[in-house]
Amino acid sequence: MTDADAPLELIGLDAGAATVYRDLLARGGGTVDDVTAAFGLGTGQALALMERLHHSGLLSRRSSGEYLTVDPRHALRAPVLSRERHWRPSGRPPGRSARCSTRPGGRAAANRRRG
Repeated sequence: MTDADAPLELIGLDAGAATVYRDLLARGGGTVDDVTAAFGLGTGQALALMERLHHSGLLSRRSSGEYLTVDPRHALRAPVLSRERHWRPSGRPPGRSARCSTRPGGRAAANRRRG
């Protein structure tokens, strides 16, 4: 795995999907037929792959059936941050302490008194 693969792998894409995404990114997008021809996949396989990329936020789908690539800097930000939050036991951003919400009289205590 290269450094370029790491962000795509973090959101659950395998090497094949990452290769197809990079190809589409270089062209700005494409259709299922384009992916079928370029990678020798069956129509069903190509459609499933593009739908996976679409649901990952890496492609947007037009009503014409064409898929457009989403800038990976924007598309990967939310899923990567979400996974990072999931990996951290506290669910807090790095450097954030728990003292505001756990000590007596802290924010959590004030919220419990209100509700």
